Amino acid sequence: MPKKQHPRDKTEITPEDHEALGRADDSFADAVREKVQKLTDDLQICHKEREEYLDGWQRARAEFANARSQEAKSREEFVKFAEEHLLSDLLEVANNFDRAFAGTEAENPYVKGFSYIRDQFMRVLADHGVTPIPALGQAFDASLHDAIEQREMPDAAADGIIVQELERGYLLHGKAIKASKVAVGIYKPANR
Repeated sequence: MPKKQHPRDKTEITPEDHEALGRADDSFADAVREKVQKLTDDLQICHKEREEYLDGWQRARAEFANARSQEAKSREEFVKFAEEHLLSDLLEVANNFDRAFAGTEAENPYVKGFSYIRDQFMRVLADHGVTPIPALGQAFDASLHDAIEQREMPDAAADGIIVQELERGYLLHGKAIKASKVAVGIYKPANR
């Protein structure tokens, strides 16, 4: 049902309005024109303020969405690395398994049984995002490796290359949490 319009709410000037204005004296017409100009100016100011408020609101809404997204990423990152200290301590156990198996017979039933336990332990760590750092034969990287020894090598290609992994290092979701302890080759030409 159409809304009834109050006679004073008309926005169009009707022929009757033209006729009334024509009959009115100049001072009345000037007063009406002045009133119309003031209303027009007020309307322009309102439109300008509305645009400013709308722009501000849209900016604030976008900033809030960005802040919410950043907070979600921060929370996710926190959860991802929350268990870093516990896993770092457990990696000592993994390295002790490696030390215990060094120089033992792989066919010994006890060694075989404990190696299964070690493999299961490593799968659990992998499920939590822990992976070993590649070392042997890799170029030395101070962010991943801790050089414990330097070994003289007659081959120039071995310069700066890891020649022995003394203790395995680990990454947690791509971040080094325990550096590999390694021996690094240093080129020393053979005396002729």
